[in-house]
Amino acid sequence: MHDLSLDYGPDPDSVNTTIILTDRLELRPAHRDAAADLFALLEGDRGRAVTDNLLWDGPDSPQDIGFWGDQSQRMPFRDWGHHWSIHDLDGRITGRVGAGIGAIGIGTSAHNGRGDIGYWLGEAYWGVGLMTEAVEAAVTHGFTTMNLVKIDAGVFPWNVASARLLERIGFQREGLIRSAYVKRGRLVDSVAYGLTISTWRAVNDVTDA
Repeated sequence: MHDLSLDYGPDPDSVNTTIILTDRLELRPAHRDAAADLFALLEGDRGRAVTDNLLWDGPDSPQDIGFWGDQSQRMPFRDWGHHWSIHDLDGRITGRVGAGIGAIGIGTSAHNGRGDIGYWLGEAYWGVGLMTEAVEAAVTHGFTTMNLVKIDAGVFPWNVASARLLERIGFQREGLIRSAYVKRGRLVDSVAYGLTISTWRAVNDVTDA
């Protein structure tokens, strides 16, 4: 039987090499060079505003983020997904060109044509549209270059800002997954969101070639 899932999605053996530029951001293929900047935004109690909203409870050291960068450089999509660190393109955000301010990635999902997006941004950079800018760029890349037909996202119920971000760019709430994860030692729910390529095209007035 022909496996239709193989008609969609990126090459399962591909490693991420794509740089994505937006008005204010540079999304670079994840690399250990960003570890020091990113660790400073996630470390300990200072990073709790960010890590409280992630499946991951946060790094113990810069080496933890370095490992993520190393894996992203060598592991294929099928095993690791495609990940980027988010950087200040020209210094307008932080005062330092190229400063690392967050991360974003598209991982594997139920079949090749679906991806699962996750993202975070340092707390100091919230509230000025940067995360929306990064997510829109990654979603566009997912549909136009990675050959995805649907992108999924999950947010904790208390993360209202992330839910609103997803809804603004066309994601639709698809349900509540109860006791989906263990977060800091307790069971937590997850709100499931999804964006199909047809909805994305309609929202962005993109013609199906």
